[in-house]
Amino acid sequence: MSGNQIIEALIRAGLNAELAGAFAGGLAARAGAVFGQSFNKLTQAEQAFAVPGDAIQAVRQAFQRIGKIAAEEVDDSAGQCVLATQTRAGWLNANPALLIAVIEKQNVQAVVLAKEGLIDQKTAAGALRRFGDVLLDLGETAS
Repeated sequence: MSGNQIIEALIRAGLNAELAGAFAGGLAARAGAVFGQSFNKLTQAEQAFAVPGDAIQAVRQAFQRIGKIAAEEVDDSAGQCVLATQTRAGWLNANPALLIAVIEKQNVQAVVLAKEGLIDQKTAAGALRRFGDVLLDLGETAS
């Protein structure tokens, strides 16, 4: 049954045109979302940073400046910590990006995942650059 046939059946069943219109709008929105999703692609950027001093604390502070810590896992036996945050980047900081930092001693491996639409705004690279700038700023203010 097509969308038009469903709308006609709703009207025949005695539902008002407003409800049928809302249903039709919902169908159109869903179709548009499915169509638009086909243009989204997942992008990734990664970079290693050497952080003097307490790297875990520096990354925590950087994450608090650019977003909110979404997850944290510490493995004391391996001397490793993984932190994740959601931040925003791209044009007008409108695109969400997931930033994951794996910290071992004073080494930080950062990976950013972001979705891009038709126009590549380099969201992942921008979020990574912003994280690096904040880490650098924290290192300079601690000195």
